[in-house]
Amino acid sequence: MLKIRGYRSGTNQQGLPPIIQHAGDVFDYTQGDLVRYGDTVLSKLKVSLTASMSCEALMTDLKIDNEHVIRILINQNSIEKVFIAPSIREANADTRRLLQEGIPQVQFITADCFSASGTTR
Repeated sequence: MLKIRGYRSGTNQQGLPPIIQHAGDVFDYTQGDLVRYGDTVLSKLKVSLTASMSCEALMTDLKIDNEHVIRILINQNSIEKVFIAPSIREANADTRRLLQEGIPQVQFITADCFSASGTTR
């Protein structure tokens, strides 16, 4: 068996880390920003981020002062459309409420490290 040394991702699988390319386009994301319905990951970005982030850290304000980094996070993870909640119970209740308000797709991550999502039929 061949053993390869090198990078191990958070899933403990060997492989190379992803390479993210960004052309420098500082696009307007406000039309897709769902902050008017509740707290999103993007709305909580307010203090320099230097270490890895836990689920609990999403409930505090973080600041990313580079507009290019924000655009990369939007492109890679849709942070302007992912809601946050303190618990899975609140996320489930808010998912139902937001779907009833007409949002076609809802995704939550919670401080207790769960996720919830739903779509209209």
